[in-house]
Amino acid sequence: MATAFAPKTLFTITPSALPLPVGVLAVTVAECRTLELSVVPDPDAFPEHVLIDFSAWGTSQINKKAQSLRNAAVKRGWLFQTVP
Repeated sequence: MATAFAPKTLFTITPSALPLPVGVLAVTVAECRTLELSVVPDPDAFPEHVLIDFSAWGTSQINKKAQSLRNAAVKRGWLFQTVP
């Protein structure tokens, strides 16, 4: 996984308008591409942030692909967590 910041840094720079995060999970570009999902830069939020484009898929496929990405992130484990 490539990122411009360490997971702890990502956690600490979350804008205050958002709910307080409890940690950082991540998926890789490769995992997205395996599911035929395109990934585009979204540096407005954070320089390392991207958007995953699900727009080509219907609701059922979106849910399946999202669940697969979630499972990959959970399997990888927390990259940073406030309470171990």
